[in-house]
Amino acid sequence: MKILYRALSLVLLVLVLASFAGTAFADNTLSLSLPVKLSAEGNRPNPPETYTLLLRADDKSYPMPSGSIDGSYTLSVAGPGDFSFPDILFDQVGVYSYTLSQLKGKSGNCAYDDTVYSLKVTVSYSQNGSDLEAALALYPAGGAVKASQALFVNKYAYPPSDTPRTGDGSSLPLYGALSLLSLAALSLASRPLLLRRGKKDVQA
Repeated sequence: MKILYRALSLVLLVLVLASFAGTAFADNTLSLSLPVKLSAEGNRPNPPETYTLLLRADDKSYPMPSGSIDGSYTLSVAGPGDFSFPDILFDQVGVYSYTLSQLKGKSGNCAYDDTVYSLKVTVSYSQNGSDLEAALALYPAGGAVKASQALFVNKYAYPPSDTPRTGDGSSLPLYGALSLLSLAALSLASRPLLLRRGKKDVQA
């Protein structure tokens, strides 16, 4: 009987410790920030245009940055550069999935990057069992190759204004007009000489 009591006491102790461990895990949190890079090519506007990025949770119950509405968060940034969404706090293990995209802007001279990224965040316990850790996987929607970062490239019409001009043939119409004007001037200048020569021939 003593052995049975000791066994039951040991089982009860393990259950109590497990409940304390679960509480400790629940109090642990993990903070993640999602970086995004925006690039602009061509004749970029001045002042820079404001771009809008959209992060959306596949399930509205998934953790999101503070200020999200119905599982969606919009981030507005001015001009190209490197940016980050506000921190997302995770306090439970699990697999969380999101989509990241850019909303179309208002410029009629820009082809906005419409790439949609699929983001999967896998939260698990670390090897010591006392901390949470996360693994991120980012893929362009429908793609099989993992992306190293979320990148959006917006392309504006015409070359950049700071690009030095080269002999690309864009001035050919101007050169042609100048040539015609030069020929016309030479023709007018030669007419008096021809008339004088004609008069001398008649007198002779």
